Amino acid sequence: MLSHGASDVLNAPPAFAKVARAYPEIPVLMAHSGVFQMHAEAIEVAAEHDNLYLEAARVPAFEIAQQI
Repeated sequence: MLSHGASDVLNAPPAFAKVARAYPEIPVLMAHSGVFQMHAEAIEVAAEHDNLYLEAARVPAFEIAQQI
């Protein structure tokens, strides 16, 4: 499942964590890796959930390097 990642309450990393926990058998992709101000939290949330992935479109190279 691919969905827009952002900083508002419905699209922020904690919302993705909730979906990833509820559906552990489904891969969940956070588009834009949570957007700029949420990037660090997105990395933390993805590290805690095996089925949560960070998608890197429109993400600066230095932030992509932090994800690897």
